[in-house]
Amino acid sequence: GNGISLPSSIKVLGNNAFTYSQISSINLPHNLTEIKYSAFEDCQNLESIIIPAGVTILDSSVFEDCTRLNEVNILGDITEISSRAFSQCYCLKRINSETDGVFNLNFSLVKIEDEAFRCCDAMEEVNIAETVTQIGSEVFSQCLTLAAIHVDEDNTEYKSIDGVLYDKSGETLLYYPVGKPQITFILPEGIKVLSSFAFYGVHYLENIVITEGVTTIDDCAICCCYSLKSIIIPSTVNVINQISFDECEQLEEVFIYAITPPQLMSFFGEFGNYKIYVPAESVDIYLENEMWQYYYYDRICAIPEE
Repeated sequence: GNGISLPSSIKVLGNNAFTYSQISSINLPHNLTEIKYSAFEDCQNLESIIIPAGVTILDSSVFEDCTRLNEVNILGDITEISSRAFSQCYCLKRINSETDGVFNLNFSLVKIEDEAFRCCDAMEEVNIAETVTQIGSEVFSQCLTLAAIHVDEDNTEYKSIDGVLYDKSGETLLYYPVGKPQITFILPEGIKVLSSFAFYGVHYLENIVITEGVTTIDDCAICCCYSLKSIIIPSTVNVINQISFDECEQLEEVFIYAITPPQLMSFFGEFGNYKIYVPAESVDIYLENEMWQYYYYDRICAIPEE
């Protein structure tokens, strides 16, 4: 292979230090304290790496598009994994783990920035340390085989229930793993908000039951859910943000139990011929509402009597 060792005098790897390099392996010196942004971006032959104990931050895009990278060992206390640090590392199977598919983010990690692990297709489960206080947007987006997220019980900001990520209060559902092998998901009690991208790209879910108490469905919360057939929206929802049900091509029916039409921030979902069922006494109210009428005039009908 194309391996190199760096001299022990080196303390900093600068921006783009090895971008597009053909190296297959590299020995980083013990004295290293900084690996700057994009240092190994697009090193498409790099297969594994050991991060020395002195390094505390993995900068933006540091291993982005390292498409053959399969194992990372972090010896010290990394406090921050910056945006897109491991984005599109399709073959990455292990971080600090002896088991394929398992990523142990169990060092002194505080912050995981946006899209840090986007498209890490070999990630199956991830363990998040109690120290993590900030998880950005789309951190685990499009991780096709990710089935479970586990958060340390002593974490003060986040928790996981059955592999799904929530804020600690249990009021916001943050992220449902794309590859979780479940057909029907009923939200636990107490949820108020479905966060942006919460169900983005989920593969196996056919039915989502949003329980009473939820008030807000954020931007793109339920998007590109390829198997989704039905959604139940409770009476408490008052805001549905933009493109909430976009590109759910199998969608057949949306049940909305809100008597007053939820505020529609923009059009949701141009695909499919799904019907929108609303309370019988509200059909006319929905049809008279400017936004609902404009987009769904021919789809709105009364919830069938049982």
